[in-house]
Amino acid sequence: MAATLVAAGAAALVVVTPGSASAAIVGLTTASGQTASNSSSSKTLDVPCPNGTTALGGDMQITGNNQVRILAIYPQFSFVRFRAAEPAEGVSAAWSFSATAVCAPQSSLPGYAVVTGGDTQTVLDGGETVRVNIERVCPNNKVLVGMGGSISSGFDFGANLPRTRLSRIASNNGGDVPTSYRIDGSAGGYDGTVELNGIGICADSTQVSVRQFSNRTNATSVNAKNVSVPCFSPTGTVITAGFTVLEEFGTTADFNVSVTSVGVSRLTNTVGMIARESAPGTEENWQLIGQALCT
Repeated sequence: MAATLVAAGAAALVVVTPGSASAAIVGLTTASGQTASNSSSSKTLDVPCPNGTTALGGDMQITGNNQVRILAIYPQFSFVRFRAAEPAEGVSAAWSFSATAVCAPQSSLPGYAVVTGGDTQTVLDGGETVRVNIERVCPNNKVLVGMGGSISSGFDFGANLPRTRLSRIASNNGGDVPTSYRIDGSAGGYDGTVELNGIGICADSTQVSVRQFSNRTNATSVNAKNVSVPCFSPTGTVITAGFTVLEEFGTTADFNVSVTSVGVSRLTNTVGMIARESAPGTEENWQLIGQALCT
């Protein structure tokens, strides 16, 4: 298949000539990896897709310390990059994370297209929190089949930033057919910049069947919340998971709540995620919304 790259502003679009028709995404497969268990302040893991397949998304679970937070789940054509970091004050316990890349043959994604975007903001020391977000839409007549996001810094702290959080990777349109995505994050407490990146993988909506489902917790202030989302699509198979951490009145949270687990039952009919308050906790009410893109 021939690919063409078209760039416009902060967004880039890669379009591949459509292949054979398919009512559902066939040939879905996974690949997994595991980091070392130690007390490094941050960890990055690239999980390659099997030969002949392209990345759609991924999931990760952090073990060993519940203060470590997810900062990247980002599919990049032939692999998925995962990153997690300790809070700014660090933790003494050893921790690790396991990660799974979800991949599919490009031949099962007719009209394959990749839509990326980025947002960079200046962060000033003094306690003010800066919010960053990206919204992108699949080209006309295409459906969202995969997505991911990452937050990073141009400052010396690297991944280990005070109050830096990835609060949303999710489809961003109503109805049951996903056609766009949104990535939200926030940072504060240092001088420098914060950069948010997002990616969406799209395919021909007339040839690929994808539906989105969601579930949410109540808006309360408790230490940890988990939510699971079942698929009710024709084959009942999860392709990609999404999450959003919201304040009580509907804005993405920029206080002490972080997502620590995304995806529990990949390539089955249910996906799950966990979010936790960071020490010393928060009095703010918040809720966790889970999302599943299913085929």
